[in-house]
Amino acid sequence: MSRLHGAKQLIPAADWKNARWTPVPLPADELIDALLAPSRLDALLACDSQLLTYDPESFLMVLVPWGRNLRAVAAPIATVMTSAIVFALILPAKAEGEPGDAPSGFLHGLLESIAATVSPLLGAVSFMLVFRLGRAAVRYWEARAAAGKMVEKLRVLAAHFMLHGRGALLERDCALRWCGVFAIATKNYLRPMRDHGKCTRMDELQPVLSADEAEALLKSQNQPLHVLHRLRLLSRAVLDPVDPFAPFGFSMLNHALDEITGAFGAMERIAGTPLPFVYVAHLRTFLVIFLVLSPLPILSEHGLAALPAVLVLSWALLGIEAAAVACEAPFHRQANHLALGRFATVVSHNIAQAVLDGRAAELEVAALRVTPSATPHQRATPATLETMSREIASSVRPPVPHSLRATAPSASSGWGGDVAAGYQ
Repeated sequence: MSRLHGAKQLIPAADWKNARWTPVPLPADELIDALLAPSRLDALLACDSQLLTYDPESFLMVLVPWGRNLRAVAAPIATVMTSAIVFALILPAKAEGEPGDAPSGFLHGLLESIAATVSPLLGAVSFMLVFRLGRAAVRYWEARAAAGKMVEKLRVLAAHFMLHGRGALLERDCALRWCGVFAIATKNYLRPMRDHGKCTRMDELQPVLSADEAEALLKSQNQPLHVLHRLRLLSRAVLDPVDPFAPFGFSMLNHALDEITGAFGAMERIAGTPLPFVYVAHLRTFLVIFLVLSPLPILSEHGLAALPAVLVLSWALLGIEAAAVACEAPFHRQANHLALGRFATVVSHNIAQAVLDGRAAELEVAALRVTPSATPHQRATPATLETMSREIASSVRPPVPHSLRATAPSASSGWGGDVAAGYQ
């Protein structure tokens, strides 16, 4: 069975000669192969840390030490335990029957007074910790919702390009390529460079983009806006000016782009606005003070034997802070963070499916025109595929007017022959 091999063979040669620019999209088969290239998908998956899953009905996770973001609170735990060891070694043990006016008895009374003074801090510190974790969890789920909305609207955008770009196959295929890299651009923008781990950014973009296009994208200060700008230009170019449904198509395309822009803006806001410094600094200051001073009486009385209790108390409170730190920055590359690379692979699979389903629908429409009395099974036979292709070609709109076409890109534009220089 023959297959359609892209836009150029379907558009009459005269249209290409009269065009002021000649973008070079990937043919349909190559576009799908590029989106689903194993090396590209592997590169995206390598960008994510190994995510942890768990059974919500099981408590066996209490035995799992990893995934608890220990490195975020390793320094304060080490500080508290070091001070506890020092106090346990230098504080004299209280002897039974020792008078209160003895030097050691006075010291133990002082320690108990200090512990009693700082003990009310536990309530305030616990409240601040719970509030901080709650706000961090809200940020995490807002980020997840925004990422899901981005994936959803990219599906919608690809479907609209397939529907409204049937007469502009060049521009449509170019737009689908840029749809496929938007999630990657968002990942690159939101995730700090130090957290990219094994990411190879060029491998993530190629072969969907050319080397020049990928290099221009990676050099952009704001990669998602770089992609959105090109998609907006292409949303205009795919439409037929004489089509009565063109205004509707333009409205739907731009509405989807506005929704994608909003989803990216929500993720950008979350990444750029943690809890205010004054709140976190005040919480951590008095949390450490409480953990250092409250165990003094038990350290004086039991010495080094009290260290396990101090460690449990420190981990109980500092573990909440560790969880808040992990949830507050959902776009980093750790076990508890969002899998932005996997989101990009989902987008690639969705766009590839949109291309396949859209091509099948185009063939079915062509079959209806060629053999309107045939059954659906008869229309899809290999004998009619070439006729269907010619029927699609004959229904392609005339070339895009010069007022909607791109100017010829310069050698330094970095667009690699795509819709580079903007629209007049």
